[in-house]
Amino acid sequence: MSRNRARRPILIEIERNGKKAKSIGCPYCKPSHELQMDGTLSPCGTSLSIQAVQNIYFERNLVCIVCGKTGGTLVKCPAGYKHIHDCYPGKKIFNKAPRLSKVAAIAWKLPKAVLKAMKINPIQVTDDKGKVLGYSFDKP
Repeated sequence: MSRNRARRPILIEIERNGKKAKSIGCPYCKPSHELQMDGTLSPCGTSLSIQAVQNIYFERNLVCIVCGKTGGTLVKCPAGYKHIHDCYPGKKIFNKAPRLSKVAAIAWKLPKAVLKAMKINPIQVTDDKGKVLGYSFDKP
């Protein structure tokens, strides 16, 4: 039994509710038809699957951007490498800087019991050297 290798899906233009839109098309059929995202098989037998991949590194000379230590099990992120486990509890690395807030700066000074009752979590935003840039709210 021969099996087709996975091919890169193509973008096709479709008309939905009288408007033109882009959709993921079948790379095996001519003319191409739309593939469904819910995992159902199309009439030609093609299904669309999405896969998440995370490369893991076991290098001794890589430095974690969160804790600053070398070695261990690390993954690559946009800013560098970081440990898979929470190596520095309470510290987070963001892809983009959070929006600073004066209200969050005031909330930072409130007692923890008040913050828990209000269900808010203010965070302190710092640069890579530890200098405080401002305050923001952590979105759960």
